[in-house]
Amino acid sequence: MNFLERYKIPVGKTIEDFITFLRDHADWLFDFISDVLCFLINGLVDVLLFIPPLVLIALLASLAYWLHRSVRLVIGLVLSLLLVINLGYWEGTIETLSLVLYATLFCMVIGV
Repeated sequence: MNFLERYKIPVGKTIEDFITFLRDHADWLFDFISDVLCFLINGLVDVLLFIPPLVLIALLASLAYWLHRSVRLVIGLVLSLLLVINLGYWEGTIETLSLVLYATLFCMVIGV
């Protein structure tokens, strides 16, 4: 097995060189993608935070009931979101929800 380890393929160095090349020559592209994603995510966060929390909870509960027809799910969702409000994590939860929604959307677009 020594012959397999004697001549190592420089995978790490090759990837490092490629990342350096991208950083040096395509930083404008990554900045553009970052700016677009920040605009989209911050826009969704602003819209969701503009809606009063109890109204948003009612809308989400209605959507959950419409999709699953489960009263237990709706009760769990409402109680969980009320607990989030009570603990003071509403804004962080909305930010996380926005990130997860966009990540899911982009994964679906890439996957399809």
